[in-house]
Amino acid sequence: MSTLTTSQRHDIYNKALQVAITEPGTLDKALTAFYGYSFGNQLAAMAQAWQRDLEPSPINTFKKWKALGRTVKKGEKAIWLTIPMLVNIQDKETDEKTSRTLFIMKPRFFLASQTESETGSDWRDLTVTTPEWDKTKAWKALDITEKPYDLLDGNCGGYAVKRTLTVNPLHPHPHRIYFHEAAHIVLGHTAERDTVNTEDRTPRDIKELEAELVSYLCCISVKSQAGAEQSRAYVQHWYKHNTIPPKSALRILKTTDTIIQAGRN
Repeated sequence: MSTLTTSQRHDIYNKALQVAITEPGTLDKALTAFYGYSFGNQLAAMAQAWQRDLEPSPINTFKKWKALGRTVKKGEKAIWLTIPMLVNIQDKETDEKTSRTLFIMKPRFFLASQTESETGSDWRDLTVTTPEWDKTKAWKALDITEKPYDLLDGNCGGYAVKRTLTVNPLHPHPHRIYFHEAAHIVLGHTAERDTVNTEDRTPRDIKELEAELVSYLCCISVKSQAGAEQSRAYVQHWYKHNTIPPKSALRILKTTDTIIQAGRN
């Protein structure tokens, strides 16, 4: 067990997101198989499975797999996931106590593809479901208002102002636009127009990268495959830099979790 620094977590998520947008199909399988964990841990699990040539599949601990009638195959090594732990730190000089969250790596998880059953059943026989995502419920939880499309430009997919978003009803992949515009709001991009000086605002290319990668992950989560493919192409074409900024990686994952959890039943 070891503690991850913020820089190390950023690096892990950054590398995993790079794989997400350059390896079509890899993330799609992982997010379905690893449902129930944070997007950060889903990406960490995907990266480890990919590096070790393991098939992405549901995750559980050794004891829980045993309770489900499956045992870990001999020789299989656990994958690690990060778990937040709140610790109290006491200042020796002032005797004051402060709290700090540390992210602990715990290598105690196994993929279903690393297990076997007494009856020889395949792990694919397990039922893995993804709850439906409710747009109305999500907007209420996130304090987002949707208004009808009112532009004459039929090529515009949508836009967001403050905490209001609008989506062109004729767009072929509305899920992608809904998630993209909601991401701009949750990420704070729209609020910057009124609260941050022009020179201190997030650069436009970073804004679009963050919003579109959130949209990409959300589309996969709700099984909007066409929207995910278009989103990935958008990122690769529009964002010309070689790497995703480390700080953006964490913001992308946190925002994706927020939007998806807000709309789940």
